[in-house]
Amino acid sequence: MAAPTPAELQQVADIIKSGTDVYNRDAMERVTSYIQQHSADPKFNQCLCVIACTQGASTDTTRQQAALALKNNISRNFEAAIRPCLDNTKQQLAAALQDPNDGLRNALASCVSGITKTGSWPTFVPEMWPKLKQSQDPGFRQGVLVCVRDMCEDCADQLEVGGAASQAPVLITELVSLVTTTSSTKEVLLGVESLFHLLDHTSSEDPSPIDAKFREILPQTIAALERCISLATSPDGLHIAKFSLSCYRLLLYYYDMLKSHNKLNEILQLIYKSTESHNPEVSLAACEFWHDLADLPEAVEDLATYNLLGELSKQLLNKMVYSELEVSLILAETEEEDVKPRTAKKRKDDDDDDVEQWTIRKCAASTLDALSKVAGSDLISPANYKPGWLLTDEILPRMQNGDWKVQESAVLALGAISTGCFTEVRDQLGTLVPVLLGVLQQPNMHFLVRGITCWTLGRYVQWIAPQQTYFEQYLTVLLTSMSQGERKVQECAVSSFAGLLEHESKNPGLLKANPAYIQAILKHVAECLSPGKYTTRSVVILLEAIGHLAYTCGDEIATEMGDTHLMRPLINMLMNTPVFDCVLLPQLLYCLYNCVTGMGPKFGPYVNEVYGRSLTILGTFFEEQFKFKQGKIHEAPDMGQNHTFAITLVKSLMEAMEGQRDVMVQLITNTKYQGSDFTFVNFVLMCINQPQLELESHVIMTAIDIVGENLKTYPELFLEESVKALPALLEHCNEDSELCNDCAWFCGAVVLMAEKAMPPEQLRQLIVLVANKLVPILIKNEWDENLLQNVAIAIGKCGLANPSDIAAHLDSYFQPLLNNLALVVQWDSTQEEKPQAFLGVIRLIEGNFAVLQNPENIKALAKGMSSFSNNSLSEQPDLLQAFTVTLQALKKALGGQWDTVAKTFSFPAPVLARLQ
Repeated sequence: MAAPTPAELQQVADIIKSGTDVYNRDAMERVTSYIQQHSADPKFNQCLCVIACTQGASTDTTRQQAALALKNNISRNFEAAIRPCLDNTKQQLAAALQDPNDGLRNALASCVSGITKTGSWPTFVPEMWPKLKQSQDPGFRQGVLVCVRDMCEDCADQLEVGGAASQAPVLITELVSLVTTTSSTKEVLLGVESLFHLLDHTSSEDPSPIDAKFREILPQTIAALERCISLATSPDGLHIAKFSLSCYRLLLYYYDMLKSHNKLNEILQLIYKSTESHNPEVSLAACEFWHDLADLPEAVEDLATYNLLGELSKQLLNKMVYSELEVSLILAETEEEDVKPRTAKKRKDDDDDDVEQWTIRKCAASTLDALSKVAGSDLISPANYKPGWLLTDEILPRMQNGDWKVQESAVLALGAISTGCFTEVRDQLGTLVPVLLGVLQQPNMHFLVRGITCWTLGRYVQWIAPQQTYFEQYLTVLLTSMSQGERKVQECAVSSFAGLLEHESKNPGLLKANPAYIQAILKHVAECLSPGKYTTRSVVILLEAIGHLAYTCGDEIATEMGDTHLMRPLINMLMNTPVFDCVLLPQLLYCLYNCVTGMGPKFGPYVNEVYGRSLTILGTFFEEQFKFKQGKIHEAPDMGQNHTFAITLVKSLMEAMEGQRDVMVQLITNTKYQGSDFTFVNFVLMCINQPQLELESHVIMTAIDIVGENLKTYPELFLEESVKALPALLEHCNEDSELCNDCAWFCGAVVLMAEKAMPPEQLRQLIVLVANKLVPILIKNEWDENLLQNVAIAIGKCGLANPSDIAAHLDSYFQPLLNNLALVVQWDSTQEEKPQAFLGVIRLIEGNFAVLQNPENIKALAKGMSSFSNNSLSEQPDLLQAFTVTLQALKKALGGQWDTVAKTFSFPAPVLARLQ
């Protein structure tokens, strides 16, 4: 391909330059559109490459924009845009790596790694590393190292290609040597970053060339990292130290070798000193080392062996104290929240506090938590320390400190050790809990102390909840704290409130037994649900709490007070929350699902509104899906899982109102989606029979669940359309997946219901259709156990409905059919699936009795029959009678051989008794 002319280069350069003015948004959008239109043009990309790689031809800003556009086109249109001019592009990029501009050099390096990811530049490292070693040009050396760093981060797999001949082992050796010997701290930083990314690649369980090389040169790697730590005072030293500490963290992957090389104590002492650093990034990196180490029980034992457990615990406590900067940021955030109204958010645009920054304080607390779960009593009473040292000498004195930040850290620590050291702390809770409850009753106490106190008390809810004195005080202070003005206190209080109600839902106790508690909750919840009171995050947590309350105390909230203070605010929130809200709406729908489940038929007054809103959510989803497929909108609608939650909510409504099924049938039949003829049933069946929509499997499975579960109760709504949907649904029965499993179950349910509703010929065609798809799955016998069992049940139901056509080939699938049915667990006699399938098997045998001429088939039949316990058969007279009739026929057919067969195979005792 001919090189671009000077005029072509100037034209592209001028266009790109015109879009570099950040204050001219229109120009920026025009240039972006121009680049996108020409992104697949090889000549245009040649222009971008020349502009980016040529010093002095354009401004640095223009060159960087050209490099960025080239990088994007490499990743998006490589074959069309780059492949035709690949050699020239590689040549120019390699030559430009010595550019003095760091930003431009980084941009060009990203182009190099982009080409490498495609597998089209396998020779970069073998060609460029020798040149790096020979070069004295710091710009060129750094340019190559930037490329290597990006390649180690983005395409380490490419470096491993070739097995034993891969580039990775050689590169690791060279990087370790470079980090150990170079005098340039910038090169050390790039080298240690590269080692970090390669080490991060070893997390796979499968052995690799990278893993093998690090094991081989582990002592040299450790020596190189020690040198990196010693450079912490240099201009780039803090970044070097941070990445070096991160490398040490990843070296825990080779923990056994660290011990065998006698390097462990040395490393632990080095990390311990780094944890004391006043630089937050270095200290955080060191703390993350302890965080990962705490997941290794052997390593925690070694901490005790080296007498580090006590000192480390004290160090972690010190790191859990808020810094002045953190406090200032929280105060600024709180002031902003106080003036920011709560608005509906899409999934990626929730309140700022939903994505919390990972800090040294949080890392230290999480590390203490992890250590407590492994060390237990050894953390509270380390070797060479007095019994209970951590509590009596560290945490409790800090709780009484005059500095509120130290107090807060001590309360946080007490909560952090709650899971791992509960037994050791339990004897102190009679003293500690009243103190913590008293903290929440002090309005002058700093709000961050009150907030963390709510959280810590929540960690000990299993001790507080059964004791009436503490339960009542705890509930009272939580409800009061939930209504206070500070956002952090609200959030911590409502989170602990949700934990308390979750505990009560699993262990019903004082709450359900005392209506006064529920009345107090309802009064406060009404205030908390008022618009603008809470952030979206706190509302989501509150809805979780309400769900637990409704699930546990549904009858108790089905009152006039419950209607006014709880249900009516929830319904109003449902009607006013936008259908595209992917944060609040799903939690609200799930909360209402729990309300329906807990209240049952008493939810009746709210059915119409909840059903109507659910239909709107589902209808909007499909309307947007069809617009996208028709090209009317450019992006697929993002509604999160709102539509699946809406389907599940309607399912719960139908179950709760089963006693008024005629009312529900009329509601579902007559309620249409906004100006259309589509009902809820239409939309649910679209999930199943509209493959062109390419819906996610969980959406289809949710639809299958509601239709299958309601076929028996609401056949007039679902049966006819379900039969029509079966051909499309059967297309999903071609892979081992949860969806295929649900499809098999659904087929059986539809066939059995269709038996009474369809003409015989249509039923026969339906059964043949299902059997032709499912029988091969059963015969192949290479699928998931649950799937095979559901397929066997579905085939059994086909036999029960109409065995005539599928009995002819029974011998080909009889044994896998019976063997899988035998594995199906029937938890109690009310479960119909397994008995129905076996009744179908009996009908299949009646249609082709010759199948029992094969002794292996008789053995499979005996195994299947014996999978029912004697008591279970006694409770199912129809099944017992069917088994008896079949064995009577077999006994007659075998004549004198029967006694031998009866002794050889284990048939159920109740059946044999009836035969005699």
